[in-house]
Amino acid sequence: MRAVLDTSALIGYETGRLVLADLPTDGVLPSVVLEELGLGVLSAADALRDERRRTFDAARSSLDVVPVSADIAVAGAEIRAEGRARGRRYQPLDALIGATGRVLGLPVVTQDRGFEGMAGVDVRVL
Repeated sequence: MRAVLDTSALIGYETGRLVLADLPTDGVLPSVVLEELGLGVLSAADALRDERRRTFDAARSSLDVVPVSADIAVAGAEIRAEGRARGRRYQPLDALIGATGRVLGLPVVTQDRGFEGMAGVDVRVL
């Protein structure tokens, strides 16, 4: 299955909450996920930094990294505006991750229930 991976899915794999079979066989990585993973590497205690760096490097080198295009940015704004109209406050990076799935027509695989209810996004919570 081809799908967009959220940061939480990669962290779930890194920490052992998920196994490889839980993840899509053909993962797409929004570039903003690299920002979130990179922050985790840079903020980690010394004992965790090497493991997090390995996850970051593996994701960056083995997955199809998709930059934020104009279409994705607009879709992210639409997701946030639609959410606000319903009383939901989506985080900006989460909206861009969801928008990546929406624009590419792919499900978003996550462990974060905060993605549920995003308009036009097929969310698969693991």
